Amino acid sequence: EDSAPVDALVRMRDMGLLQEISPLLQFPQTKESLLEEIEKVITWYRLLFRSQAPDIWIVYFLGLVSGFDARQVLALTTRLQFPPRRVELIESTRRQLRYTAMQLAQWARNQGRPADLYEILAPLSLEGLLYTMARQRKEELRKAVSQYLTHLQDVQIAVSGRDIAALGLPPGPHYSTILRAVKRAVLNAEVATREEQLALAQRLANSLAGEAR
Repeated sequence: EDSAPVDALVRMRDMGLLQEISPLLQFPQTKESLLEEIEKVITWYRLLFRSQAPDIWIVYFLGLVSGFDARQVLALTTRLQFPPRRVELIESTRRQLRYTAMQLAQWARNQGRPADLYEILAPLSLEGLLYTMARQRKEELRKAVSQYLTHLQDVQIAVSGRDIAALGLPPGPHYSTILRAVKRAVLNAEVATREEQLALAQRLANSLAGEAR
């Protein structure tokens, strides 16, 4: 992989090589700045030494097609002969990004909790997360995505469906409701130990059992 892919893309653009592949690959200075931010974010992520590695060219491609409509993106992925897996990842990520951007802005306005941030970002692919971080102009939102990547996505809870069954609640959709509530409480630092999580699950189970009567 090129250690300085943005420089390589700029050189290819300036030499007219990208335009020969497709006129859609011509990009202005504003998009060059976005690609540079993507490069910085990818470098930052690599230094975390996490086991999951992104498809970095998908992240750059998301930057290149920023502002494109679906027809233009399809034309470009077809011209570049992207395999179906990559095309699907790009299309699904672009659909999610539009919704995520609105949710993040609302989260910031409402001074949302970590659990809300987790639920906004969890559906995104790693490539979508890195792209989202790169395109943020507000430092607050960039830090929020960073917090998700370095901490929130790793949060686990110490209770399971088996624990809920042991509380006497019959199997059903209430299990996922309780587990989600416990996960949110852990993310928001409202409970920490297994005992605290079980106590919360017990209160929730009692409440749900009372509603069912």
